[in-house]
Amino acid sequence: MQQVVNAVKSTQLSFKHYPILSAFFKEYGLFQFFDTLLPKRRHHDVTHGQCILLFVCDCLTARTPLYLYTDLLRDLDVPFIFGPGPRAEYFNEYAMGETLDAIVRFGEGELFAKVLGHLRRQVAIDMSHLHADTTNFSVAGQYDDGELEPTGLHITFGHAKDKRTDLKRWALRMIVNAMGIPVVMKALDGNSSDKKTIIEGMKALKEVLQAEGMNEAAGTFIADSSFYTRDNITAFTGKWISHAQESLNEVQRYLVMEDLPFVDS
Repeated sequence: MQQVVNAVKSTQLSFKHYPILSAFFKEYGLFQFFDTLLPKRRHHDVTHGQCILLFVCDCLTARTPLYLYTDLLRDLDVPFIFGPGPRAEYFNEYAMGETLDAIVRFGEGELFAKVLGHLRRQVAIDMSHLHADTTNFSVAGQYDDGELEPTGLHITFGHAKDKRTDLKRWALRMIVNAMGIPVVMKALDGNSSDKKTIIEGMKALKEVLQAEGMNEAAGTFIADSSFYTRDNITAFTGKWISHAQESLNEVQRYLVMEDLPFVDS
């Protein structure tokens, strides 16, 4: 802390919350981790690991366009945050864009899984209760694929959870532990079915935990009514908690009862 105070007095530059996340990256070796998985293909004065740190820092407080990152860093002590060498102008839209391209080539879902595995080898992350869910996000713009089969994320019309049926969208599947820490995250096509994607994520995570020989493979998955289908219940062999849709006849029968019977499980 005294180092931060002295730096502020000597430079009159700001730090925001960036040094806290920078310390986290250093503590758990994330700079080297990202740079090993995502080696640079072109010459830039900053590494992919340093660019990812900036993405993470910015996402916590803002959503800065790529071409404004250099302006964002003008009044920050860049060497103190990112280490000796980097300057604000190095984090331009070309360097940041190259990092995004590298993540796409590797696979954002695969990279997230690698990060989680890297951290779990150093930190105890409770995996005994896992909450699975999906949502989707609407976007403005045409996103015209020219009637070609999309090779990546397909932004298209789907079930509008925000009621904006006029907008195309993309979906996100996430599984978090009881503390709310994401352990699985995957971007999905805008017309993805919740009933199918939720079971895919649960089965994939269970298989990973079993392959690692983790005791949490016997953990309990919690999901909303999108999981509660005959096919999903039959296909999933682990422990789960969910609830049935109100549209089911059996549920309707119980809903009209004045005194619901309690069944001890």
